[in-house]
Order: sequence, then structure tokens, then C-alpha cells
Amino acid sequence: MGQSYVMSTGLPARLTIHEAADLVAKETGKPADHAISFLVDCAEQGYFSADLVPNVDSVNVSHISRIDPSKSTVSSVDVIEWLNTEIEGAHQRAREAIAAKESEKWGYPVDPATLRVNLTISWSDELDGISRDDTVSMTTRNWIEYLAREMAERQGWTGAEREAKCAVARAEYLNLFFALASTLPLVQELTRAPWNGAQLPSDWLTNLHLVRADLRDWAKSHAPEVAQSRILAERSADSDPQNNANESVAPALRQSVPAIPDVSSLTWVSQAREIALEYIDRHALQDLHPSQDNVAEHVAKECRTRKVFGPRGPMSASTIKREAIQGDWWRENNPVKRLGKLGKPGQ
Repeated sequence: MGQSYVMSTGLPARLTIHEAADLVAKETGKPADHAISFLVDCAEQGYFSADLVPNVDSVNVSHISRIDPSKSTVSSVDVIEWLNTEIEGAHQRAREAIAAKESEKWGYPVDPATLRVNLTISWSDELDGISRDDTVSMTTRNWIEYLAREMAERQGWTGAEREAKCAVARAEYLNLFFALASTLPLVQELTRAPWNGAQLPSDWLTNLHLVRADLRDWAKSHAPEVAQSRILAERSADSDPQNNANESVAPALRQSVPAIPDVSSLTWVSQAREIALEYIDRHALQDLHPSQDNVAEHVAKECRTRKVFGPRGPMSASTIKREAIQGDWWRENNPVKRLGKLGKPGQ
């Protein structure tokens, strides 16, 4: 594909990462913030011809937000070539998922190559396809995306609510995997040899893989709520229509799988508020009264130290103040109120 083709599409020779993410979201149906993360990773690792502009605050944030997506640019040719490959891959996954269902329905193997699909595979069908195969191997970044989308399917989120809550779920899973990174059964992409390095590489989220069976075994010990998700749950013989003539048991089996706790109880907001309360209580007991701005600054620094991220990565003090500790929460938990709750009534 040459530059002349790109010009014929009306696109400039280079796109900012934000512009490229909008194009990817439009063509694939993937959320824009996920596309931004993917493109940033690819640009940093040299998969796309990129001119990278660092964030002003890049020295104080994690590697997932070191470049400015509104100023960094990528080659339009590279993005379009990748999109063509991605869309064809999605169609192939759709054919394989449909073939698997047809094979179960009719009792004989259906060749995916004989099927035609006109639309990119739905998230629900793609989740079904992954849940059938213990040998599926993906990067941690992709597992996070599928786990977040699985939660959206299960909760029935749609439209703007879906995008907003998926962003929160994605951040929660990112926090989980970051916190337990040293325990993950990571493998090399091609050889599937276990990763045995003394220290994880900075690009482990997008370069090292997790095999579904290994990830499920890991989750049983380290994150039981993840092991119970539809995408990782073990398929029993009774749940396979080929091994059970009575297909009516399938709904009952699906209902018996415990649900993951609602993401609202696990969000970064809750963690930020816990950090804020620790800080407020420590000062209140010394008859000190930090301002809301002081608390927000402390929480922002502590969240970075503990690798607690929001939907788009590390959070500023203003974001924490606006979304976590203002309004009713601050009225009920400001230093004077906390002093009273701690047994030393304020004046």
C-alpha cells in the first residue's frame, strides 16, 4: 500500500494517535481508549512509524502514559495496513465461532472456510469462542480487554454507560494484574516457554502472553473472582451439547456460575478514598486539618506509588478531587468530621 492510496482516502500522511484511535474505533468497534493504549504500545515498540512526543509529566507516571497521544503521530499507511489485517482476522474468528456452533448443532464438523460472514464478530460470539479453547494465548493487555467486555455483556451495559463502565472495569483489571505481575504465568509468544527473567520488561503487558488454562489456574489462587468469569470458567462435560442430549441444562449451568462482584465496589475511587481517609485520620488525631487540595495531592502521589490507575492511567490531584473526594463524601469525611468519628469531637 502506497502513499497515493492513503491520499485517495482523504487522510493525511500522518495521524495523531488520537486521530488514529478514532479511525480504529470506527472501523473495528473497539473502544477509543483501548485503541489509544494499543497504538501507544505499538508506537513505543516500533511497530508503526511514529514521531513520539513525551508527556510533560512523563517522569512521574507509569510507562502506559509516557507519550502525549494528542501530539505524537503515526504513519497513516501503517495504521491502514494494520486495520486491514485486524478486520480480516476478526472475520476469520467469526467464521471459526460460527463453525463451532454449527458443528455442535448438527453433530459433524463444519469447515470455517465454507462460511461467509459480512460483519465483524460480536463480542459475545468472540467470548464464546475463547471460552471453548484452553490453548488460547493472548497478551495481558488483551486479556484485560476481554475481561472488561465480558463484564459488560454480563451486566447488560449498553451505549454510553457501557463505554464509561468498561473503562472503569479495564482500569480495575489493570490494577489487579499490575499488583500481582510477579506471580503471573507469563510465557513467550512464539515458543510459549515460561518467562523466567529476574525482572519483567517494561513492555510485558503487550509482549508476553498468558495461556487461558494457565491464567485460570493462576486466578483460582490469586483472584478467584476472575477465575469465575465466563471467559475463564472451566467447561464441564455436562455443558457440551455433544455429550449431553438434554440441551435444556445449559441455562441452569450458566446461572450456577457465581457472578464477579460489581465493579463499583472495586473502583479506583474506593481505593483513592481509603488512602484519603488514612491521611485525614492520621492528621486529625494530631489536631491537624489538611485542606481538600492537600488531601488530593497526597492521594495522587500515593496512587502512583501503589500503582492505582484510573480508566486512562495515572490520575492528577484535580481528577481525584473532582471524582473521588468532593461533595457529600468530603462533607462527611473532612478532618473536623473525622475527628468526631474518631472519638475527639471537633469544635
